[in-house]
Amino acid sequence: AGVPHEAAALRLLALASLRAGRLAEAVAGIEEAAATAHKLGDEWEEGLALAIKAAILARLGTLREAHQTYEAALDVLRDNNGWGVAQVHYGLGSVARHRGDPQAAIGHYQEALALYREIDARPEIARCLAGIASVALAQGNLELSRASLTESLRLSLATGQRLPVARGLEA
Repeated sequence: AGVPHEAAALRLLALASLRAGRLAEAVAGIEEAAATAHKLGDEWEEGLALAIKAAILARLGTLREAHQTYEAALDVLRDNNGWGVAQVHYGLGSVARHRGDPQAAIGHYQEALALYREIDARPEIARCLAGIASVALAQGNLELSRASLTESLRLSLATGQRLPVARGLEA
């Protein structure tokens, strides 16, 4: 890909490893992507790489380290575009949900949701709404859960996202 795109290429290769279930390879690759982006002064790629590393750490069950890595990603991306910041808030919401902190989870999902709405990122909006609905359902807040799931399902149907539709119907 060449020097200007090296960090992005490394990030995409790490994502491919993650999707293939090769977590150790994904961690090594995303650390290389983050280091390369930092060296090149590419804050966008560095922040995305840190966010992906945090998601991998969360999948591995190291929630405290995942939270810290998401916070580092947020620091790098804060002055960048809203999509990256929203991605990080969504990840922080998921970590908070798994740590048993529903208030923080909903707060992060709502922050991500507001940013996604600004840029009309409908699949991501649907994902945030599904996250809010899941937390609300676990808390017994059926009104919030129903409203969030309804909007999430409508958006998922409109954008052709079949797996989120199935998950929404199951919920």
